[in-house]
Amino acid sequence: MDTYDNFFKAYYDDCKDSLLKFYEGSLKVTADNYYDLVLQKTKIKLSDFDNIEKKIKLKIPIEFKRFFMTAYGYERYFQLPTMTLATAWYENPFAELNDLLFEQGLSKKMLEQKLIPIAFYQDNFYVCLDLRQPENEIDTPITYFDLNAGMQNQQPLLEEHVFPSFKNFIEHLTNCILTRTY
Repeated sequence: MDTYDNFFKAYYDDCKDSLLKFYEGSLKVTADNYYDLVLQKTKIKLSDFDNIEKKIKLKIPIEFKRFFMTAYGYERYFQLPTMTLATAWYENPFAELNDLLFEQGLSKKMLEQKLIPIAFYQDNFYVCLDLRQPENEIDTPITYFDLNAGMQNQQPLLEEHVFPSFKNFIEHLTNCILTRTY
């Protein structure tokens, strides 16, 4: 298994009981078919990101695309403790990512600064792919954009990157799920 498969496996192991009990989507999820359904690969192709990249005028790094194409989320908001992460929702794969990119009050401001929001953390920070450095099409560092500071026209960005790469960020989240330390 690769980094992204490990993440989804850990996540769906952790939430199996609640997903089996409360899932209300279009699929019939049972204990017998659970892993076959929740770990199925998406039907998303790399070219499906072209329209989004054209709209945001930024190139989404390959590692994020690989993550996004790995498995579906089965709830509209892919929820981890303290964080909502953009994943390919089974019912509408790009809904959450489009919401972060185009529907949030500060979306335009983040994109203008070459930040691609991919998650919302602790109700106050956007987790962003940071494309301010010379563009790396494979992977990019992660930074936080402070919602309150952004709304008050203060400096909303942390001085240092929170994670050196998106892949490292997902490895960290996987470890948090496995150890239940957030």
